[in-house]
Amino acid sequence: MPTFQSASVALLLVLASLLCEHHASAQSCYANLISIVKAEEALLDVSLKRTYVLCPDTVYTPGKVDLNGEILSGDNPLTVRANAHVKCGEDGKSENNCVIDGTGSYAIFVVPLFAFNDNTTADNIVIEGVTIDNWVERGQNPIVVSAFAGAITFLDCIFSNNNVDPLFEIAEFRSTLRRKNVEVGERKGRFSYPGLQDNNGRRLSDADTDATDNSAVSTMNDRQLQDAAFTVTFEECLFDSNSPDLRSSLKSSLTLVRLRATVIFNTFASRVGTLDARFIRNKFVDNVWAPTDDVAGYRAMVDFYSTGNILFRDNCFLGSTVSNYGVIVAQAGSTVESEGNFIDPVQSELLCNFAALLNTDYDMEGCESEVLASSCVAEGALPPPPVAFCFPGDARCQVEGRGQVLMANIKLGDKILVQGGTYEPVYSFGHRDESSEVDYLTIVTSAPRPLEISKDHMVFLQGGRSVPASRVIVGDQLDLANGKFTTVRSIRNTKKKGAFSPFTSSGTVVVNGVKCSNFIAFQNSETLSIAGMDTGLTFQYFAHTFEGPHRLWCSYFSECKEEIYTAEGISTWVDLPHRMAQWFVEQNTVLMVVSSVPVLIFFAMLAYPVASMLTLTGILLLGRCQRVLLKFKSV
Repeated sequence: MPTFQSASVALLLVLASLLCEHHASAQSCYANLISIVKAEEALLDVSLKRTYVLCPDTVYTPGKVDLNGEILSGDNPLTVRANAHVKCGEDGKSENNCVIDGTGSYAIFVVPLFAFNDNTTADNIVIEGVTIDNWVERGQNPIVVSAFAGAITFLDCIFSNNNVDPLFEIAEFRSTLRRKNVEVGERKGRFSYPGLQDNNGRRLSDADTDATDNSAVSTMNDRQLQDAAFTVTFEECLFDSNSPDLRSSLKSSLTLVRLRATVIFNTFASRVGTLDARFIRNKFVDNVWAPTDDVAGYRAMVDFYSTGNILFRDNCFLGSTVSNYGVIVAQAGSTVESEGNFIDPVQSELLCNFAALLNTDYDMEGCESEVLASSCVAEGALPPPPVAFCFPGDARCQVEGRGQVLMANIKLGDKILVQGGTYEPVYSFGHRDESSEVDYLTIVTSAPRPLEISKDHMVFLQGGRSVPASRVIVGDQLDLANGKFTTVRSIRNTKKKGAFSPFTSSGTVVVNGVKCSNFIAFQNSETLSIAGMDTGLTFQYFAHTFEGPHRLWCSYFSECKEEIYTAEGISTWVDLPHRMAQWFVEQNTVLMVVSSVPVLIFFAMLAYPVASMLTLTGILLLGRCQRVLLKFKSV
């Protein structure tokens, strides 16, 4: 049990730290990219979430990189590691005009192994509101992303007036080859790509790569290669007035966005990997990718060289033209999901009206056609996606006396399995929607059934940690609620009907054999961060505490056999707290810090009731003593 002194000091330190953090972030932004790179290079723990705010109305000019990895002049490319969030201005809007112009070799370079000699994943990276403009020189690779696993999201970004192909080179590159450790050079004038260098700046040759050298560092073994996954997301971005470099004739480099997953084994054999991608509510405007004097066999907006899943939803292609195959080209072994996409004009001469399926030699094998939308969703106000903190209707729970029951058939009052042999009644459905089509993550384990769960919903890992499903990676151990654990083998996106989230007193539920939370994380993390600082409060504790009054009412004052839901299917008990929490995490630093003070005091009182009462008593006594002293002095 914490002492009064330690609890009081801890509370004061938390509040003081938050205020200091707010002051630092509110008064500064990054006017150059090299400062971000230095901060990333000095980072010892990449699991810490960081936010870098770019200065509004600023043009960043990365320098050119020679064959020895030397930056000849100018700034560094934007280079970050896992859990970094780079945004334009405090609100992260593209209208704030943070531009990375086409002066250098790379605009954005996210390759942890080469840039930082870092063999971790490139997980949970967000680039928000950044503009990439006027990259026109041959040999430039404006945006290069490569890692064996992780996730990167481009949100409300602008890619305009570029004449290079591909504009994006996003690769999930996995290899069992062993590479010798390489020290990364000083950040003043040294950049470790395109090629690893030794300490003298010499590029490493093939002779430095050894499949059997025990002194080298092995990146991944064959089993890990099959399990790892990388996901890239483009959401509400604008691709405007880009055109191809007609000198490019390589089949795999004839698109605006190139998404490529390649696995190379110790035998030097290779195969197509399993990168996943999502394009949601983007606009492709006046990208002329079918010039009249072009001799290439085809041109497309997106090349998906992967056996993974690619999702296109509510994208608009306006005045953007391609040639021969289709707007999208994808590997025949991939899964292409599309709906609500709008194309104007529709090119009737294309072999496929939307996505063409190609083999590894880029020869046509078939089409993944779509019934195109009649208007552009992204032109006006974007309809909000279905609210989802839940499980699909065909998920299964163990109901006492009934056995395995579909989630859609569970009723208020049913006793469901929550842990081991413990059953608890369902006193509420935080979300109950029987008809909506909702995006889910399918987490495949060694358990008989995969777990399908919304990305923000929390699941329990070995050690008792509760994390949002989007943070689960291949290799994690999921809690089976019976003292055993199961290993995550693969993760993919899927779409299912229905959205259900039963609430129990413990705040847990066993779904398809896996122990899950009743609640969601409002940030993509295990704990709440305020103004960039980790409070240490888990979202499981946070949500379970705020749900206390509802739980208390249903436990002691009402049987809660009926409840009312909003049009979105959210319980009216949950709707207001949900919207308040969502509002809180979306605020800027000032409002977040100010509004967090009473919240932190409330949780401190719950965690340390005795210490909190003594602290409050001490404050009152100090005030009383001060008044007595003032009265004494006046006498």
